[in-house]
Amino acid sequence: MHTTIHFIEQADSDNSRSLHIQNRSIVVDAHAFGTFRKDLIRNIGIERTKGFLFRYGWNMGVRDAKECKERELYQTLNDLIEYGPLMHSMKGYVESKTLKLEMKNEKDVRTLRMDSAWEQSFEADEHLNQIGISTSPVCFTLSGYASGFVTEVFGEKVIFKEICCRASGGSECIAVGKSHTLWGDEIQDELFYLEETPIVKELELTYEKLLQERDQLTLVNNIHKQLTDEVVKGSSLASISEEVYKLCKIPVIVHNVHGHPITYAGLNNLSKGLTPNGLFQYINKNMSKNSVWQTLQPMNSQHEHFAMLTHPIYLQEKRMGYCSFIFKDDQQDFQDLAKMIIEKVASICSLCFLYEKTKIASFEQMKGYFLKEILSGQYTSVDEIVTQAGLFQYDLSKPYFLSIIGYTFNAQDFHNELGFCREVIASISHYFAKRQLQFLINQHDHHINLFLVDHFTSKETKYFFFDELMVFLHSRFPGSHFYMGISKKTSSILLAPDAYKEALGANRMVSKNNQLIFFDKVGMVGTLINENNEKEVRETAHSLLGNVDMGCQKNVDLIRTLYLFLLNGGNLEKTADELSLSISGLRYRVGKIEKLLQQDIRSPLISCQLLMAIQALIILGDLDIKTP
Repeated sequence: MHTTIHFIEQADSDNSRSLHIQNRSIVVDAHAFGTFRKDLIRNIGIERTKGFLFRYGWNMGVRDAKECKERELYQTLNDLIEYGPLMHSMKGYVESKTLKLEMKNEKDVRTLRMDSAWEQSFEADEHLNQIGISTSPVCFTLSGYASGFVTEVFGEKVIFKEICCRASGGSECIAVGKSHTLWGDEIQDELFYLEETPIVKELELTYEKLLQERDQLTLVNNIHKQLTDEVVKGSSLASISEEVYKLCKIPVIVHNVHGHPITYAGLNNLSKGLTPNGLFQYINKNMSKNSVWQTLQPMNSQHEHFAMLTHPIYLQEKRMGYCSFIFKDDQQDFQDLAKMIIEKVASICSLCFLYEKTKIASFEQMKGYFLKEILSGQYTSVDEIVTQAGLFQYDLSKPYFLSIIGYTFNAQDFHNELGFCREVIASISHYFAKRQLQFLINQHDHHINLFLVDHFTSKETKYFFFDELMVFLHSRFPGSHFYMGISKKTSSILLAPDAYKEALGANRMVSKNNQLIFFDKVGMVGTLINENNEKEVRETAHSLLGNVDMGCQKNVDLIRTLYLFLLNGGNLEKTADELSLSISGLRYRVGKIEKLLQQDIRSPLISCQLLMAIQALIILGDLDIKTP
């Protein structure tokens, strides 16, 4: 629909020609005015445009009200006020209807309340057509006009605020006008708009602001460049935090993702009452760990008031920590520039974390490859291995233990086995590094190999250490399952391949009730098996078990039943319970086993030999029997 705003005086026939010339009006196309309005918003911003159009409407309203009073086209004050909506409608701005008009005079204080419905508002139409849906009311000119007209008529300042607007999703435009004494602090913006600022002054302020923003941007870019140069030089995070303080004169602290301080600079110069640990307590209490935030928070330390601006540090879309600036109260005006700087500092911290992560990953990869070479027997000289270990500042001439960690992982948390193993190895490495232990670790053939130099003072401390490691892994990776086999204490590094076999054999002996097995606790079988007699042990064990086909799952199930039966000392009830069988069902299986083996499995001598044979095949890897 084509709309035209009519700036045409509806004059009486007896008015003089001079009045027509004095109040000459023009006709403006609504779309053209809408374009002018859109350009204003684009060039000077929505807030300044709102102020400009509110003053524009106010002046038109005041002028129309004066004209109505001069012509004396009313009998009562109510009639005169109602001329405002009428003239507004006649000029094509809007179809205005008064919903409520109430005037009071209490204790010599005059107040007014007026509610209006604005239908077919040209401002709402043009805003929707040329700009789109708004988040707040947009009828700035109409609000100004109504405010100016009623203020001039009533004799007291009356301000109209639009509380519902079609351009912001409302069904219609509704405005409420009230005396400024009734509004209180709700009309601070409107009162500010009426304090007209000359356009030259506006341009001066804008120019000054642009110069300030240019200078701030130049400063931020220079700081970013200098900090980047420090990263390129290989400077540590501690050195970079000192450089930040030197450049910005703002105390800075970097926390890890758990809130623990990593490094800081300038805190002592700000206040003796501020400590890294104190800030750790504060940041843990106040920061949101589920959202990115960048805001000043009040903080009190030793009766001194400070503020902290915090920005998260991300690496590969993962939050790694937090960078914080600490301010005194009188420095808070500096916060806009500080927000720009801290964003750059956080990105520099990300580069430092990436460098450290890459360096550690490369170092750990070298250690993992070194362990692979040791276990595969590629070294023939102890001196050669000890020399190579010197690169990692390790002494591998000392006794050691070799552990094999088996696992099943939670597929919901980790999409593939490689990613899971990387996380586990990183966690174990961090766990041991904090304890300053000498270790090598890698992943091979669906398990993790762990080489640990002996540091235990007794057998009890050894058992406690590995048990604590299992507890740590299960707590660090909930939903995943870990089990571990550990070799005997081995003296020579050249015997590492044998220790690996021991750990692998112990790992095969784990059960639901015993997820941590030491090879020296496996029993006599483990001690008897070595690389020189593996063939004989294997052949003897198969012979004792009747040389049954281990490739047949039914035979394996029978051997498993026999194994549990022997472990439980021939107790039918306990064995049946572990196998979830009835007593009669278990008796049938036992009879079938005796028939298959042609042996009396209840004979102590036979049962002992059969148990050792099954354990030997498990350790050698010929049998994979999962026990409850």
